Amino acid sequence: MKGNFVDSWSYLNMDDYLTPAGINQRKAVRRYMDKITPTIMDNVESSNFPFEIVPGMAELKIVGCDMPVELGGKGMNAVDSGATMYELARGDASIATFFLLHHSLG
Repeated sequence: MKGNFVDSWSYLNMDDYLTPAGINQRKAVRRYMDKITPTIMDNVESSNFPFEIVPGMAELKIVGCDMPVELGGKGMNAVDSGATMYELARGDASIATFFLLHHSLG
């Protein structure tokens, strides 16, 4: 493959496997993570949880993305919801872990 690739997602053309809603959600999560990632390391070094990111994550409305619509979720398939996890982990693995624990255990 030739071209300029930002990451493995674009290199593998993974958006080809997402629904339009999945692509929109993935892009929204990437924009958010790109915005907060520069400040996350300060919290890592001080061992503090970045509580200021929680309202922004809530605005993304990603919790329950793979739950059926009848139960209040978005009804996204596994690939679309996996794209959300990919973008969170791409920005910061600890934020992805926080999301996964609250999304899957709750």
